[in-house]
Amino acid sequence: MTFSKQAFALVVFCSLFLGSLRGRAAASLERPGVGGIETVGELPGWWRAGSNPAGYLVGIDRAVRHRGRASARLKSNGESPTGFGSLMQMSSADEYRGRRVRMSAWVRSEKVVGPSGLWMRVDGPSGDATRPLAVDTMKDRGIVGTRDWQKYEIVLDVPTESVDIAFGAHLSGGGTLWIDDVQFEGVNEGVPVTGPNTAGAAPRAKNLDFENVQMPPGDPLRAVQRSQIEANVPAPVDFNGILTRDLGSYFAAARTQKAPTIDFEMLRDGPTQIGVSYPKFYVWVRVAGGNSADDRGAVRLAAVERKRFVVTDFISERAIRHDREEIRRLFPGAVCEKIHTKLAKGAP
Repeated sequence: MTFSKQAFALVVFCSLFLGSLRGRAAASLERPGVGGIETVGELPGWWRAGSNPAGYLVGIDRAVRHRGRASARLKSNGESPTGFGSLMQMSSADEYRGRRVRMSAWVRSEKVVGPSGLWMRVDGPSGDATRPLAVDTMKDRGIVGTRDWQKYEIVLDVPTESVDIAFGAHLSGGGTLWIDDVQFEGVNEGVPVTGPNTAGAAPRAKNLDFENVQMPPGDPLRAVQRSQIEANVPAPVDFNGILTRDLGSYFAAARTQKAPTIDFEMLRDGPTQIGVSYPKFYVWVRVAGGNSADDRGAVRLAAVERKRFVVTDFISERAIRHDREEIRRLFPGAVCEKIHTKLAKGAP
């Protein structure tokens, strides 16, 4: 595929997120304290950036949120500021090097004037934001006006020579954006990329769901994750009993029937912990004997306060067979592969 004029415009646009690059290497600018970039005290791990950072306000919003306790808010400072503002983060490309990666987030908008949305850029060894390896700023599908919470996605290839992944959200002109539940996952080549490939590492991505609003200095993410697991996952002696009880309650309510029998198997050993959200578990269930494809399927649950599990999503086997990509919107890649292998073998 040739490098089109549209692709070139996307590259130039994305390079502006970290302030003016006039005559200077982007690597020296993409850090707080330089080029107008600054940390956001309420949002540990995130920075305020853009071509006009002072024209936009960034902070936490505990009243407007997709789920959980908080979201991030990007708002114009005045009715119609010039340029654009960005909420951004730099992450190491180590985990996704040589793979195709999907970034998704839930976004809500109010009276947004200029095309806005998510953005993601893959940087190579040069660290030059004007010469990324891949980039997408949603320029061709920007968010304008007022919209309720919607999930948006960016998919890019991360070449083997990648060093950093820069990502975030941007707002142009007046209005407000709310961002919540940012997620990253590897996807197969059947998922098309959304932007062109244009072919000292940053820390791993953190605080993607904007729930951690009191993280102390340093990088205690691992300690926070461990504490979340310890505070929310039931003790081993209670685990299966609580899980069986809460799966039964969920399907009884969903099917308006009394206490259906529930059989389950874990699709991933142990919890999946991102930021300080509740730990997630993935299971395959058979309801009331699992006699039909509607009675079998994949469930995602959150462990809460060591006392209960909350079902966040259920996708039936029938729905999975109808659309193989459906589960990839909710389940980690390794879990999806395990599900597809199970179905290919005809296992109930």
